[in-house]
Amino acid sequence: MIDGAGKTLLPGLIDAHTHVWPGTLESALSFGVTTELAMFSDPAAAKVLRDQQAAGTATARADMLSAGTLVTAPGGHGTQFGMPIPTITMPAEAQAFIDARLAEGSDYIKIVYDNGHTYGMTLSTNSRETLRALISATHARQKLAVVHIGDLASARDAIDAGADGLVHLYVDQAPDAEFAAFVARHRAFVVPTMTGLKSIAYSSLTAIPPPTSPPRARLSASGSRAYGLTAPRLPQRSHPRATMLPARHAGLSQAS
Repeated sequence: MIDGAGKTLLPGLIDAHTHVWPGTLESALSFGVTTELAMFSDPAAAKVLRDQQAAGTATARADMLSAGTLVTAPGGHGTQFGMPIPTITMPAEAQAFIDARLAEGSDYIKIVYDNGHTYGMTLSTNSRETLRALISATHARQKLAVVHIGDLASARDAIDAGADGLVHLYVDQAPDAEFAAFVARHRAFVVPTMTGLKSIAYSSLTAIPPPTSPPRARLSASGSRAYGLTAPRLPQRSHPRATMLPARHAGLSQAS
């Protein structure tokens, strides 16, 4: 029993967009995060973690739910990280593709709808028709369909197609109240990952405008950031800074 007199009890926090590496679930717990929603995981590794959670042997780390393998086109986002993954090419493949991901253990489905131009890249991506078919196939199995986007037009397409949520906010212009109302009308949600996007877009935290700076949307041919800063090309590898920088920017440090 713990004497709670004079203390404050908080519920465990949920980190709604993470990428799990060895040790990150343990680190998450030190920040008060008790559940992590992983947005791209090796299905076999996720199964090991999930089985340990079910057996009650994972008490010293955060729990994890996972999208497993994300749903992307050949040459699309997610194929650049050095691990072979299945891809989809047409709407007719949607139900079989979704069923295969669920058979691997995916707790929900993450769909990529992003051609990379916002970041100065050129990537293949799912067509609007394939996006709709994938969302419909996911809902047919009573699972959530969330979508990775990079710009406002893609965000609106995804919500209009019936996505349950977006796992990033768009970065080609500043968000406004009309978009928030649009999302609310569709009863969807947005995981903004704002600091994570900044950690990728800017070379250092010193380049990030302070919270009191007024938003300024200034777009360039290469796809500038909201707040008037130009985004460099994304590295063609995983980016662990996107996991730890949000906590550091908030003034937190990792517990030893």
